[in-house]
This record gives sequence, C-alpha cells and structure tokens, in this order.
Amino acid sequence: MSATLQRILSGIGSVALIALLTAAWPAMAASPLGAGEFAVTGTSQGGGLVTPGQNPVYANACDTVLITPDRGCQLTALTDNLTSDFPLVTPGMYAIPDVQASHTVAGTFAKSPFTVSLSAPANGTVTGLVNVSAAFTSPQALSAGDTVVFTITPAASYAIGTVSVDGVSYPAAAWGGSTSTGTFTLPNVRADHSIVVTFVYTVVQSDLIVMTDPNGNGFESIYINGVSVSSASNMYQWEGAVYSTDTVVILFFQRSSFYLGEIVDSFNGTNTYPGALYPYTMTNIRCDHRVFGVVDEIP
Repeated sequence: MSATLQRILSGIGSVALIALLTAAWPAMAASPLGAGEFAVTGTSQGGGLVTPGQNPVYANACDTVLITPDRGCQLTALTDNLTSDFPLVTPGMYAIPDVQASHTVAGTFAKSPFTVSLSAPANGTVTGLVNVSAAFTSPQALSAGDTVVFTITPAASYAIGTVSVDGVSYPAAAWGGSTSTGTFTLPNVRADHSIVVTFVYTVVQSDLIVMTDPNGNGFESIYINGVSVSSASNMYQWEGAVYSTDTVVILFFQRSSFYLGEIVDSFNGTNTYPGALYPYTMTNIRCDHRVFGVVDEIP
C-alpha cells in the first residue's frame, strides 16, 4: 500500500480498518476490471513512447493514445491488438473510438530521416520522383511515409534485367515486365533501402537480304560469325535470319571490265550507307537489312 493511502487511512482513525485494507490491498490492486471497463495499454520499441490517454476505459468511450518519438526518431509501425493501424495515426496521436474490448497499442520507432540509395549501371537510366513532385537524387534522405516512383529506361539494344531492394529481387510484374520503359514504386518508406537496377543485352532476330547485279559481279563469300553461308548456287542473292549477336562479313567480286562502285545498306527502307566498304562488316544487327552491291563498268 502506498504511503499516501496509509496517511489518508490514518486520518480516519480506525486501526482495524487500516489493518484490513492494508492486508487486502494487493488483491484489490490485481483484481479484474469492473463491469464495462476495458484496459488500454501502450508498449514501445526503439526511441519513443506510446501513452494511453486513460486506463481503464469505459465501454463505448473513446481513448486517445499519445505517440511521442524521441529526438531524432520517428514512428515506423503501430499495431493495435497485433493488427497494423499505422495509416490511422495522426501526428502525435492514435484514436480508439467506441471501445468494446481491451487494447494493447504497440509502437516501433527508428531514427529519422531514412536514406534511400540507387545503383544503376550503364546501358540505361533511372530517374525518380518523391511524393509525385520532387526529383530523387541518390542517396536521398526521406521521411517516414514518403513514396518514390522510379522510371527505368534501357538504352538501345538493352532491356530491364532485374530490380532489387536490399538484395531481394522483385518480379517483373513489380516494374511492368517491359523490355522498354518500366516503373517501380517504393511506397511508404520506413527504413533505409538500397535499390539496384540492372540492364541486359537483348538478342533480336532480323532478316538479311544480300543482292548484287548478276551481269557485273557476284558474292565471293558471306560469313556469319566466321562461317560461310554462301555458295555457287546463291551467288547473286542470299536471304536468311541473323541476330543482334552476329557478326556478318560480306565479300563481293567483280567480273572483268567491272568494278564495285558502292555498297548500299538499306534498313526499314529509310537509310543508306554509300561507299565501297570492302569487305562490308555488320554487327549489332537489330532490324531487317537489304545490302546491295552496285557495280559499274570500267570506262
């Protein structure tokens, strides 16, 4: 029994009553809540306090739990009877309306701000926006609850390979699963994070047609990755599939009294590469090509 209570009882003047209450006090203090009363308790982990406004609380009443982070810390998680209720936390408090049962409110605190870093190799770009409007610059200090949306754009001939957060790779569906531009969202930041994006070289199949004027010249050889694919039966026109990882070398020869004036390489019908480039070498082929050896008669 507290000394204060003992002094109050002493003022009553009944030695028998004092002795009775003194003996019964431990059991009274540990006795169950009264009818219509519920306990609200707060626990905390890290740097901060979770303090119920009143305890016990009567049925149908409302209790406001105070959330007090230590200096340099912030609330990162809050549960009410083991159920996360973090979104319901307003600055400095958490309200429990219409109490119908006992509640245990647990808060977790951590240092503030949090640092989010981004690592992306060459062969692509990654940009970010914090809370829709502010540009992200790695490494960046963020507050609890901030959201970052990253836009991932591979360079030509590359695709998004992996996106990982703190060493854990996210499935393609998390960033759109696209080989072109994708987006990845880091929502509701509550801790330090390290984000790594990788890009991979993509293999593309294209169609290659090589032609020449049969009156003036023919193919000496067409090599794909060092292997000849031409023969006497197709010395004036060859067509086949090639890949972006292939190296193609085209050699022409000319009949007597003719010379190779230029080699024209048209792809998608839009571009030409004039000039007597000999032999003609092609690498990183990523679209259909039509290569034509143009011959002229020697004057």
